[in-house]
Amino acid sequence: MIVEYYAPSPPKNQSVLKCDVCGEHRRVRRVKQLLNKTSHPCRSCSNKINGKAKVGRKPWNSGKRYSIKEVEKTSYIDSFGYVQVWCGRGKGSRGRKDGYRLQHHLVMKDYIGRPLEKNEIVHHIDGNKQNNSIDNLYLCKSTSEHRQIHNQLEELSMQLVQNGVILFENGSYFLEHRVIES
Repeated sequence: MIVEYYAPSPPKNQSVLKCDVCGEHRRVRRVKQLLNKTSHPCRSCSNKINGKAKVGRKPWNSGKRYSIKEVEKTSYIDSFGYVQVWCGRGKGSRGRKDGYRLQHHLVMKDYIGRPLEKNEIVHHIDGNKQNNSIDNLYLCKSTSEHRQIHNQLEELSMQLVQNGVILFENGSYFLEHRVIES
């Protein structure tokens, strides 16, 4: 219900409305669509009313079919360099809802015969994130084990630098030619 109008003096173009549900007063801009309404609930009362109306209602995309383009696009390489494979919605990997799963997770899952646990991490032995053959994958029991593997690789590469197998020049590392030729 409209309680009062303000004259053109400050504050300009405002009205005071009384909430029909809780009785609170609020100032609003004088807009025709708002003032022409028959009921004037405040924002919190409106949210309560709309929320109750939606209880038990199906989601907007319930029963919708997937587009052909979506199904045809069976895999892609994500921004981190991993291969993502389409498996269908509702079967997302570790909380993903878009239907894609990491290919190396699927390969390891098939190999060990069970789903991966939350703390398990699949390590790419050769460092190539797109080489998902089972010979190139190792299942780490935890993030700390995975970190240890990467630390070992870093220590080994530093030993190769110290022994002169890997050289550094003009801001980049490279292999010493004698090692490659032999």
